[in-house]
Amino acid sequence: MAINIHAHIRPEHDIDERVAFYQHPDITHTVLFGDDDQAQAAMKKYPDSIIAFGTVHHPTPTTPETIRQFVDRGFRGVKIICLRRPYDDVELFPMYEAIAEAKLPILFHTGYVSSERRDPTLTQKPESMLFMRPGTLDAIARGFPDLVMIGAHLGSPWWMEACVLMWKHKNIYFDLSGGTIRRRTAAQLRDLFRWTAGDFLSKDGDRLHPDIFSKVVFGSDNRDPDDFLQFYRKLCDVVEADDATRQKVMTGNAAKILGLGSV
Repeated sequence: MAINIHAHIRPEHDIDERVAFYQHPDITHTVLFGDDDQAQAAMKKYPDSIIAFGTVHHPTPTTPETIRQFVDRGFRGVKIICLRRPYDDVELFPMYEAIAEAKLPILFHTGYVSSERRDPTLTQKPESMLFMRPGTLDAIARGFPDLVMIGAHLGSPWWMEACVLMWKHKNIYFDLSGGTIRRRTAAQLRDLFRWTAGDFLSKDGDRLHPDIFSKVVFGSDNRDPDDFLQFYRKLCDVVEADDATRQKVMTGNAAKILGLGSV
């Protein structure tokens, strides 16, 4: 079974069709975000399977009041993307404090953002993937150690940077959604998640790093969730994850983050 922590809904989407797109017999819950009104309506219509996050992006106000409105609307978390400033800009910290006080998780877009995005105001205030490097979550994790954060797309192309954050911060997780990470070879993925078991340059072989891969969460983004179920399961085989670690990756971590208990 799985919990899909990364799924999108837009204003033009039919709610029933969009929910049906993400439905899968092996997926118990799906987190929707993108258009706040559509996500809220989908959660109200499908309360047993849909969880809605409010979205903060330019030009949404990045203020504590925005977060209080999300809480009032019943959102269970926050998605943050393309703020046109680094995520660790100190002017954003009052918003993070409000999110932490509300005990909501944050899903940050990290890394490359689609080049299909078009906005005439970009010439006045640029948008850059450099503002969304996974490393920008480090200062936030230090300032708010109880604030649960999920980075999307394993920070593509800064995968190792994302892995180090999962290793060093108990409150940081990453999903492997999007198309880029799936283009890595099996050897490259093993290098990310399996580290040497012995001393420096040991010949003793490698093992799955317990504080890295066990912090991964399942997410499909805009893709067919069945494709990503297959990818995650194959990846678990490639890195030789045991049953307990597979359970954390597919359901356990997300259930804990979302307060779902045992799923």
